[in-house]
Amino acid sequence: HTRGDAALLDGRYADAVSHYEAYLERRPGRHGVLYDLGRAYEGMGETSAAREAFSVAYELDPDEPVYIEALARTMAANGEADSAFDMLERIALDTHRAEAYLRLGAFLRDEGLADEAVQAMTIAAHVQPSAEPYRALAEAYALYGSTTREIDALRHVLWFSPNDAVARSRVRALGYVPGPTFASPPVP
Repeated sequence: HTRGDAALLDGRYADAVSHYEAYLERRPGRHGVLYDLGRAYEGMGETSAAREAFSVAYELDPDEPVYIEALARTMAANGEADSAFDMLERIALDTHRAEAYLRLGAFLRDEGLADEAVQAMTIAAHVQPSAEPYRALAEAYALYGSTTREIDALRHVLWFSPNDAVARSRVRALGYVPGPTFASPPVP
């Protein structure tokens, strides 16, 4: 499958598909190769075939975040956004992990569902209070033009990660000074 990898990196997607399919005939069930096959199909604009490859990779390793994200992305690209949402929501509810809620929030954000995206990211922040969920919330609030809420989220990012250069830069860009009293802990 190394020839497939080289072709994929070079943007020769049809060659990559050919190499990956030949490899999978000899060694079926290799989820990493199936994922790469999906990427090659995606590069060719074959979202239906990509979705199928990502679906099998996900079935073989349902805990792999990149497989989940790729499957949801191609489901949405194939007009199955509702099914992608259902899958991501089920994973978030079943695992109750911050990363699953962040993945759901990012998907909802990309689908233009602002309130739902913020709600999922807020749940992530409650499940695992850390810089990452608050960073996602700050980015979402910036995207939706809610500066006050963005600042609040950035205060929490800097509470957990005082030297976060991106957060500090954004705070300055918004006209604030990210000094020692700027950061604040989230209120449960």
